This record gives sequence, C-alpha cells and structure tokens, in this order.
Amino acid sequence: MGSFFLSKNYEVFMWQSVLNTLTRKSKRSVTRVLFHRDFLGYTGGHQKVADYFSHLQKSAGYKVNIAFSARTVWDASNPWFPKSQQAVVPFSPAAADALFLAGLDWKEYLRLGVDPNKPVVNLIQHVRHGDPSQNVYPFLKQKAVRICVSQQVADAIAGKANGPVHVIANAHEVPNIVSLKTIELLVVGGKRSALARQLGRVFQAEIPAADLCVLDQFVSREALLAKMAAARVVLLLPNETEGFYLPALEVMQLADVTVVPDCVGNRDFCQDGVNCLRPEYTFEALLLATRQALTLLGDKEVCVAMRRRAQQTVAQHSLASERAQFLKIMDNLDQVW
Repeated sequence: MGSFFLSKNYEVFMWQSVLNTLTRKSKRSVTRVLFHRDFLGYTGGHQKVADYFSHLQKSAGYKVNIAFSARTVWDASNPWFPKSQQAVVPFSPAAADALFLAGLDWKEYLRLGVDPNKPVVNLIQHVRHGDPSQNVYPFLKQKAVRICVSQQVADAIAGKANGPVHVIANAHEVPNIVSLKTIELLVVGGKRSALARQLGRVFQAEIPAADLCVLDQFVSREALLAKMAAARVVLLLPNETEGFYLPALEVMQLADVTVVPDCVGNRDFCQDGVNCLRPEYTFEALLLATRQALTLLGDKEVCVAMRRRAQQTVAQHSLASERAQFLKIMDNLDQVW
C-alpha cells in the first residue's frame, strides 16, 4: 500500500514539474523587454545596443520596446532611424518583464525607482566600468545579469559586480565594400586628434600626399567605411583603453593591413603578426609598426595571408553567434536571475 501511494505521489510530482516547465516557457514566450537610449550621435556602443535589440526583435518569444531620451537625435546615423522613431514608448519599467540597460541608462531607472524583483540585463562595454573613479562604477552594486563584450571587461569588474557575469565577445556586421585602393595609408584619429596630426606630419615626409589620408576629426560611418575600403594600410587610434573596439574588425574586413595599438579590450582578437600589427600604444611604437605595415605591402604572399586571417577573424565574430549566446541567457533568465 505504501509503495502504491509513493508511486502515485511521484507521478503527481512529475506531472506538476512538467506543468511548471510549460508554464515557465509560456511566460517566456511573451517576455516584454524594455531598452533605453540617449542617442546624441553614432558610436560603437550605440551600435552594439542596437544589435542586441535586433537579436530579441528577430527572436520568437520576445516583445521588445525602446524608450529614447527627449534630446535623442533622429537622423541616418541613428541605428533605430527611421523604423523605431514612430514606435518610441515612454520609459516605464513597470510595463516590462525585464530591462536591458547599458552605460548611463541606469540613471533613468534609478530615478524612477528600482524594482528588486524585475530582471535587468546589463551590457558592459568598457573596462572603465571597473574603475572606482568613473561615473559608471557605482552602477555595479545594482543587481543585474551582466554581459561583458570581452574577457578584459569581465576581468575589470570581477569581484565588483552584483550578480552573474557572462562574456559574449562583440560581433559586428561589416558591409562588403568593393573599392579601388587609392590610399596607401589612412590614419583614423577622431578619438586622438593631436596624435593623428603628429603622426601625419611625420608620414607627410615619407609618403606622397595623394597616398596619405589623415582623419583627425570624426566623420560619418559611411564616409569612414569608404575610406577604409580604399586604403591599403589603416592605422587606428582608439582611446588608450577600450572595451573591445569594433573599428578593428571593420578594417580587417576592408583594408589590406591593419595597425591598431594595444587598448586592452582588443587583446583577444587583435593578434600581433597574425591578423594585424598590434604595437604598444606609444608614438615610437606606432611609427615603427606603421612603417612595417607599409613594407609588408611589398611582400604579396605575406600581405595576402595576413588579410585572409583577418577576414577569418571577422567571420568568427558573427552576429548569428552573438545572438545564439545572448538568447541562451535570455531563455533562462528566470533561473539565471
């Protein structure tokens, strides 16, 4: 008799477990996720938030909305323009099942009052988040499921973040631009204008003016990609520290040889002498590496091999792979949270 009741109880338990699982899946099938952005101009950070928005938008089981600040710029540089401009919603966390926040998005959520029971996915895109002197550092004490764009970013916030930390290496979709190579050396220095001009003055004495292009100011993404596609060697000047640095992938896809200094977050995918030249971030090291890159152009076999490996690197950082890793977290957010 005891065995009979044990069996019946076990059967009831199993059916209840199945029912609970189905209920959780049903709840996930209508998960409402709210994003927030204060868009004042195009950056790689905005692009990556747009990519994550698209990952959910293209996935069954999620309804995604995004709230923009009142001062948001609506033009072609905005990744959500024009499709989302007419579908902007107020930032109302209470109407969402989960939030997706990045950077200073926390400020608006904190202003409205944090719901400790509402899951938050926090995209961390820079190693500076782990620096107590930075304005984004205090947000780490807020509970969240954090996604870091590189292992270096995860290392920077290790032991400081409230909640689980995951690493999903940045992915990027680089347009396939076919262009004549009319630029021998392109220096991209919008982030380091003075350094770009200093390097430009040196190379003006070594390279014909028609073969040299120095960008010491920011230009539109379309114009920048066109310049990259027309260049044989591209010297990138990021900030001294970055979380990943997406432009390196763009140059690997479009130019012949990529020169990008060590900026911490690019250490895993920018492999010196393999798919690019990655010198130390000093003036002399940049000069030496760029001259080496220009010399490599004379060795077609080496140059072609480096570009092939660079394009393989780009292929490994596909949006499809990033989406799959992200959805694995989102589909189990109730357990992860």
